[in-house]
Amino acid sequence: MNIIPFQFEAMPIRLIATADGEPWFVASDVCAALEIGNTSMALMPLDDDEKGVSTIETLGGRQEVRTVSESGLYSLVMRSRKPEAKQFKRWITHEVLPSIRKTGSYSAVQVPKTLSQALRLAAEQAEQIEQQAALIASQKPAVEFVGRYVEADGSKGFREVCKLLGAKENEFRAFLLDTNIVYKLGGRLVPYQPHIDAGRFEIKAGVTHDDHAYAFNQTRFTPKGIEWIAGKWMARNLQRLEA
Repeated sequence: MNIIPFQFEAMPIRLIATADGEPWFVASDVCAALEIGNTSMALMPLDDDEKGVSTIETLGGRQEVRTVSESGLYSLVMRSRKPEAKQFKRWITHEVLPSIRKTGSYSAVQVPKTLSQALRLAAEQAEQIEQQAALIASQKPAVEFVGRYVEADGSKGFREVCKLLGAKENEFRAFLLDTNIVYKLGGRLVPYQPHIDAGRFEIKAGVTHDDHAYAFNQTRFTPKGIEWIAGKWMARNLQRLEA
């Protein structure tokens, strides 16, 4: 286990690189940087695979700390009311994580030593800027959507969520199926029971208004589920960009 310390606006953030190469962040550090007061409450809505506990060495000896995954971090960012939260997410996704995945460490400044290195770095940065611009443009509807609807009453249907996330219906449907969030039943998408129990979805019953009226059930995202799936979708898009 490798602990990588860095700072955001003088706030210490500890990242734990596990054996499988996945980054985990010390939850209390992230919450402090985002001005989220109660770390325990902030972690409660996260999935089990988005939070955990790690043992690290401190000045006082070995200590257990609560951690969040990359996806869990994005969920915390969306709950933060701090104006710099978006800046924090951008810094993590565009500077810290790419640097760690490429070099195994984070350095705010990379100085090329030769002309060829300088040219290669310039080309890489130009490509990264282009990719980042495309990603920001694609994620803008999701960011605006979360801001407008995450605390609103009422649920949203599948197509409404796709539209507001800026997601293609077929890609979003495949994502929900591949990640075992929903399954198909009679041509409809039905959430697995644990996600219903967690309050992310609700099933609405209805009846068609025609000559052949029949009852049907419709899956809808709750406000809590909207915030949760937006974080999952953003994490998926960022991972695809870095791949």
